[in-house]
Amino acid sequence: AILLVASSTLLYIFKTRIGEYSHQMHINAAAVANDMKSFLHTGLELASIAALQADINILGYLKGKDEVVDVFIMKDERNVTVLRSLTGRAAGLNSGTLGMADGMKKSKSFIGNFVYIPEIKRSVVVCAVRNNNLWYCIGYDVNTLFQKKFLHYKIGNRGYTLIMDKEGLFLAHPKAEYIGRENLTQYNWGKEAFQANKVVKYIWEGERKFIYVLCSDQPAFAVAQTVYEKDIGVAIRNTIIFVGFLALGVIILGMLASAMLLKYTFQPFAVIRDAIYQIAEGDISITPEVIYGNEIGIIATSIKTLTSKVGSVISQIKNSSEELSTASEQMSAGISSLSEVASNQSASTEEITATIEEISENLVSIVINKKEESKSLGEFSSHLQELSQSIFSFLLIMEESAQRTESISSDAQQGQVSLQQMNTSMHKIVESSRGISNIAQIIRGIADQVNLLALNAAIEAARAGEAGRGFAVVADEITKLADQIAQSLKDIDVLVKTNEKEIQQGIVITESTVSAISNVIKGIESISQEVTTMGQKIREQSEIFNETKRVWDSTESLSRQILDSVEDQKNAIDEIVRSINTINSLTQNVAGTAEEMNSSAENLSSMAQQLKAMLEYFKV
Repeated sequence: AILLVASSTLLYIFKTRIGEYSHQMHINAAAVANDMKSFLHTGLELASIAALQADINILGYLKGKDEVVDVFIMKDERNVTVLRSLTGRAAGLNSGTLGMADGMKKSKSFIGNFVYIPEIKRSVVVCAVRNNNLWYCIGYDVNTLFQKKFLHYKIGNRGYTLIMDKEGLFLAHPKAEYIGRENLTQYNWGKEAFQANKVVKYIWEGERKFIYVLCSDQPAFAVAQTVYEKDIGVAIRNTIIFVGFLALGVIILGMLASAMLLKYTFQPFAVIRDAIYQIAEGDISITPEVIYGNEIGIIATSIKTLTSKVGSVISQIKNSSEELSTASEQMSAGISSLSEVASNQSASTEEITATIEEISENLVSIVINKKEESKSLGEFSSHLQELSQSIFSFLLIMEESAQRTESISSDAQQGQVSLQQMNTSMHKIVESSRGISNIAQIIRGIADQVNLLALNAAIEAARAGEAGRGFAVVADEITKLADQIAQSLKDIDVLVKTNEKEIQQGIVITESTVSAISNVIKGIESISQEVTTMGQKIREQSEIFNETKRVWDSTESLSRQILDSVEDQKNAIDEIVRSINTINSLTQNVAGTAEEMNSSAENLSSMAQQLKAMLEYFKV
């Protein structure tokens, strides 16, 4: 039987140890995944600080950390490349390569997918926060994080943890040569581990191993815990050896104990038997002698103690029976007096019960009112909390409005300068137009003179007769050309005057616009000052409101304490009412049974005499 128990125990230990290792693999993988997510959420908070300040230089201290690949900015566009980088490692990389494409479509902040980037030969995960169409990002080296923070998660002497992307590609491994090259899903056992969510047995480099894979959807990566079968076998073997030696020792001790028990058990029974026979005959002066210190010796000692105690009790009963007869007579007289007192007490308890029940009803009303008050306090406290959050949100909006107002004021001032420059240019254009008009007047005068000269030439050609005919043709052409010039100058003059008129209107409009922008700038500066003042007032009101909230919470807590105290008092009074009713019932029972006790006392005296006669049977 002992061997059967030992073998069953060894089998149970073997199964238990295997189950413990499987459970520990799951715990280790979950711990690595949770710790990694917690660290990356911290990185997300750092990225949000840079986004809030719209400047990645405030995170410049991260450049000295080994686990940080780069701190960079990207535009919120599809397949866009890095816009600005602190270390330059991420320069030239696009959002898809960095594992950011999915996250940029869904939310304003995210942790990207775990990816391996061959261009820089690193495993990377990005924490990104968007602000004003720009993503402020921190890229972490997954393998460096693994080496620093998660390498100690292992089972046995040679087991280890590794991190993969969602496709099974190795991103972090104790052996660097596997990173970016090995893929777990290229093996059948690897596919099974990825899909089955259970411990899978496999052979790696000639040794039997176990692996468990835990997948994370957001962010997308996988953690695997491995352990060598030999490490598990050594631990189980050591446990089995220890249990074997322990079982052998138990068997030896059991055999020795059985031998001792057989020797010392049966001999003292005869002495105990004779002593019990004599006690049954009424001789309680017998004292059996057994010197063994085991259970038999304890029984003998107990019999001696019993006979001694019983003899003493019988002697005391004989003495007390005589006193009992006398006391019964006195008790009969006392019971009559008790009956009268019980009747009076019953009437008093009924009056007390009516008073306390009235108090209990008043306390019920108080409890109901306090509950309504506590409920109202709780609702008001909830409204105060919501209002506090609204004030805080409004404060953030005011600060953002102040920043936007400053930006608008700066843009308006630049626009004012540009309009003033344009106004100056338009004045110069007017002066140039006037110069063109003067030049046109000069050309018109020249054209008139040329026309006059051509007329004189025609007259002289006519005088010359046949010899001046060719010169007359030239003079005629010159006259036509002079007419065309005169007509063109008229057109130019009309255009210049029209242009000058339009430019004058533009100057008036520009000067009006400059004046309006000046007023706008002054209004924006006034609004900015008012927004700043309002923000300060809101901060002051928020502090006052928070203090009011604390005082109100304290009042609510005190109200709850008062309600608890009133309920305790009500429960106590209800208990008192029940106790008084019980006392009243008992008093009535006492009054009703007093007469019965009186007759019983008389019977008790006769029974005491009979008891004395019966005790004469025992020999003390």
